[in-house]
Amino acid sequence: EAFETAKRLGLSTILGQIDAGPFAEEIYDQAYSQIGLLNERRSRPPKAYWGSWHRECELADLIVVNSQWSKRSLERANIPADKITVIPVAFDTNDFGRREKSYESIVPAKFSFDEPLKIIFIGRVSIEKGIHHLLQAAHELKKDPVLFQLIGALNLSRQLLASAPGNVQFIGPVPRGSVKTHLERAHLLLFPSPSDGFGIVQLEAHASGLPVLASANCGDVVVDGQTGLILAELTPAVISDAIRRTIQHPEALVAMSRLAHNRAMDFSLARVGRMWVQEIRSMQSMDQLTQ
Repeated sequence: EAFETAKRLGLSTILGQIDAGPFAEEIYDQAYSQIGLLNERRSRPPKAYWGSWHRECELADLIVVNSQWSKRSLERANIPADKITVIPVAFDTNDFGRREKSYESIVPAKFSFDEPLKIIFIGRVSIEKGIHHLLQAAHELKKDPVLFQLIGALNLSRQLLASAPGNVQFIGPVPRGSVKTHLERAHLLLFPSPSDGFGIVQLEAHASGLPVLASANCGDVVVDGQTGLILAELTPAVISDAIRRTIQHPEALVAMSRLAHNRAMDFSLARVGRMWVQEIRSMQSMDQLTQ
């Protein structure tokens, strides 16, 4: 209704789209189907929602998404590409920039079962976040020196929880203020989401000096091979292979850590704010030309 009113008043309209739209729902359904959980209840928007969403997209003069992944996903839903622009999430590094211990000091010269590679996941522990891929990769890595720590509210079936191997720890939800502490105790963040509009936890990790092993289906934060690794495919085999390579080269993690914090600063409020100003001014210029 707000968009309808705005158009009647002759106002320009901007739709902020925080996820990948209906294509993401297809991906989540496919994930549940692949692991035999399609009949499990999961939160879905009502059918009427997507009709309203398409109408808002039609009325919007500009649709702002936070990632190229979301842009491509909206194009799959037949949203005109020339209506969509990518502006990433803004992030303040001040809350994460100072570590109690340097990253170098917590990385051993060689990972072992006494000093395993500590991989952290932060977010809702669910199929929608790719936890099924993480758990399957953990099974494949049971004979390797690696420990997975999952922080966040649990939204998994009892079957999946019971089948988790011993190298996976479910820590559960933690206070917002302690997220930084958990990040600083880990060596690597794993972000295996099959679809995410951005994934700000990647920036929280980078600001803490933590490399990230990331899905390609999210915000463009990780610089592949420099601040972390981007998974070519989102499969347990690809995840476990990347982790094994990381275990063999702890010095590469240290090098990535040194670049990670500066990468997080690329998403400063000032820089992202300038992108918004540029887009709004461009809209104003177009309005003047059409008047």
